[in-house]
Amino acid sequence: MQEQHEKRQMVQIPSEQVKKLLEIDKIRSDLANYPISKKVHLLLQEKLAEVFQSKSWFPHQDGMLKGRWFEYIRELFPMHIFAPIAVGVVNYSKEMIGEGYTKILVATESDKTWWGNHKDDVYNVGNYLVKNLKNKSFAKTYYDKYLKFFEEMKKRCKEIRELDFSKCSKDELLEKYNVFYEKTKRYHALSFDIDAIDIVLEENMSKRFRALLKTKYGEVKAADFNTKYGMLTTPDELSYLNKEQLEVYHLVKEIKDNKKLKELFSYDIEVLYPILNNDYSGIIQKIDKLVKEYWWINLGWTIRAEKQTMHFIFDIKKILKENPNVEHEIKRIKDFSEKTKKDKKVLAKELSFDEETNHYIDIFEHYIAIHDWRKEIQMKTTACLNLFLDEISRRYSHRYDDLVWCWPWEIVEIIKTGKMRDELYPEIRKRKETYYTLTTAEGIEYHTGEMSIKKRKEELAADIGNIHNFSGIIASIGKVTGKAKLCFSSQQALQKVEKGDILIASMTQPDFLPAMKKASAIITDEGGITCHAAIISREFKIPCIVGTKIATRVINDGDIIEVNANHGTVKIITRKE
Repeated sequence: MQEQHEKRQMVQIPSEQVKKLLEIDKIRSDLANYPISKKVHLLLQEKLAEVFQSKSWFPHQDGMLKGRWFEYIRELFPMHIFAPIAVGVVNYSKEMIGEGYTKILVATESDKTWWGNHKDDVYNVGNYLVKNLKNKSFAKTYYDKYLKFFEEMKKRCKEIRELDFSKCSKDELLEKYNVFYEKTKRYHALSFDIDAIDIVLEENMSKRFRALLKTKYGEVKAADFNTKYGMLTTPDELSYLNKEQLEVYHLVKEIKDNKKLKELFSYDIEVLYPILNNDYSGIIQKIDKLVKEYWWINLGWTIRAEKQTMHFIFDIKKILKENPNVEHEIKRIKDFSEKTKKDKKVLAKELSFDEETNHYIDIFEHYIAIHDWRKEIQMKTTACLNLFLDEISRRYSHRYDDLVWCWPWEIVEIIKTGKMRDELYPEIRKRKETYYTLTTAEGIEYHTGEMSIKKRKEELAADIGNIHNFSGIIASIGKVTGKAKLCFSSQQALQKVEKGDILIASMTQPDFLPAMKKASAIITDEGGITCHAAIISREFKIPCIVGTKIATRVINDGDIIEVNANHGTVKIITRKE
């Protein structure tokens, strides 16, 4: 057998690098006494091993390379918005959940934010909870803690909204900011368990359900599995969106039953409102009650417009103009919950649900509510932290648009001194263009400029532009073909999505709802069977696939795509030229 000889190549090393190699013994005593060529060989081996290990690459659907992070692309997040989440999750998730996240990656460029949850963390937290929530004592304590903290945060947000900031001394303002910021971080830390549950629970639950179907019927067609699994994962309690809609419909019914009042609502709002205020105070009181309960429902991470009395009057006018059968709509919403409960009971009997299946269903039902709680507190705490920035802006004549790009500890310094350091202004300008942060227990690695882009590209997934078919988690069944509209924020969704378009988003928030109602289908990068998009799509019977991980990076605006939510697949039919 002919001997195979390894090819060797000569590599030139710049003189400045040779100097560093000669000095490396001071920090790497293990390399002392080796010749330079050997030192280069050993260091290169270490670096190559580090690169391949750090990326943890392995093939995934159609050749996609999958890295260490669950990566999501969202709207632009200034520092003051993401810091309570990333810092809170890393510092307090172990305390609040019982198992913690060790690192969070957040990076921006232009109008986008890349958010990375480390996969090891997601599975560690998810597996810890799925396992321990089997214990009834642990589950009761954990869910009770959640509800208690949710109620506490609602109360704290109410107090902040009712606070007259102008009457606070500097010390009082600082104390209230610090206390609220700390509480907000801890709530984000607790509620980040959702990001793990969405992935781990769905994997366990679908696997177990498939096994039950196979035991009962043998091999089952994908369509049959998806139909029954969709039934199982439909929430049997109303979401906050349907609760609001139900209350609005009840008010519309009351107005329709009063001929004079119904006619009044055909007037322009400028004419209508003063008359309502003077002659129909009962209606105004009911609308004000809706405002008090749902003022936050249209907010986003960077959307500050709260839902006010005029918004509800406009909604009522629109419903009256469209003239739906209101009684039918009220019945539909109420019956949805009851029908879902009955369907699940029939399914449980048909497949003889065992203890493991019932355990997964119990977690699912609890996290449906917890998802809604998180949405509410996320929006309310963000709105309240913005109120602090408004007061600092008013009191010290700093622009809100600069303050929102400050770290919370920089805000503390501004409250204490009333001043923004001169060197902070150019730094804020850099942050607005691009930044990279990696938050760990040791601190925050932070870059702007070209280094920010370089670090993001090193850490996050490889290019996947050549993929034309991919899959995700079925949230609501159906099959449609349409034009894709790529939306990283609710503003984009409201501007771009037309009737029949397919909404592509990293995730959806409450402020996406008007666009979601117009969409013929919804696809998201994030989420599982308990996420916002999944819940809303089931309630409105819109085909939906969530948790694709890659939709916003594979699909382009204007592409014609096929969404087969009966099988959980997405196919790009025609690329926009």
